[in-house]
Amino acid sequence: MEQRNFETRKHLIEYDDVNNKQRQEIYALRRDLLAGKEQKEYVLDRAREILEVLKDDYLASKKDVSEWEVDPFRQQLQYFFGYDPAKDGIEIGKRPLDGLTDHLWGTLEGRYQEKETVVGADLMRQYERHILLQIIDHAWKDHLLAMDHLKDGIGLRAYGQKDPLVEYKRESFDMFGLMKERIENDAVRFLFLLDPMTDEDRRREEEKRRREQEAVFRAASQSAAGVTARGGVATVARKVAKVGRNELCPCGSGKKYKKCHGANED
Repeated sequence: MEQRNFETRKHLIEYDDVNNKQRQEIYALRRDLLAGKEQKEYVLDRAREILEVLKDDYLASKKDVSEWEVDPFRQQLQYFFGYDPAKDGIEIGKRPLDGLTDHLWGTLEGRYQEKETVVGADLMRQYERHILLQIIDHAWKDHLLAMDHLKDGIGLRAYGQKDPLVEYKRESFDMFGLMKERIENDAVRFLFLLDPMTDEDRRREEEKRRREQEAVFRAASQSAAGVTARGGVATVARKVAKVGRNELCPCGSGKKYKKCHGANED
């Protein structure tokens, strides 16, 4: 029994060791971000890698220029970078591949630098840090949940003459690689599509909100016309004279008000 318990604990530790190695890598990246380390180079390196992958998938892998998948390539550039080379008059099928890639990257890098010029280097680093941290945290939570599901069912692999631990290590490694790829893709996409606000933009936005609030206040003041404040409580002014209890009821019954309709008020 002790030997069996020992083997069970040993397997649990081995499974946890796989998770721990992945956790160390993710936490190291988060620590760098929180420490304020430069992330611009990381973002640009990943962006250049994505561009190279797109080039290989849609252009370089084809035997002839006539087989290039130009439209899907342009769509992916639009998706990741918000850039369509056709708007700059760049005809993809009429340029040498190496020169095309260098030209596209120069344009994309320049567009990213323009964002930094608009808002300043310090604020751009804050945008990068904030976006990267959010993407990493969400991706890591999803990955941990997927790992739990994998661990719950991995024991069934033994029925197929496979070592569950070996299968767990292999599949968790693949899952971790896919998670890192999603982090990099999302980081590049969100940051290249980012349209940061300048100080002037913020001032205009604040002025717009102030004018809207003033308009609401004026409308509320106008709607309050005809309402009289009495003792701190707003009441609507009476438009019909009050009937005394001993006066004839205005309904024409000939009875005193207190014996007719006024009886309902008692």
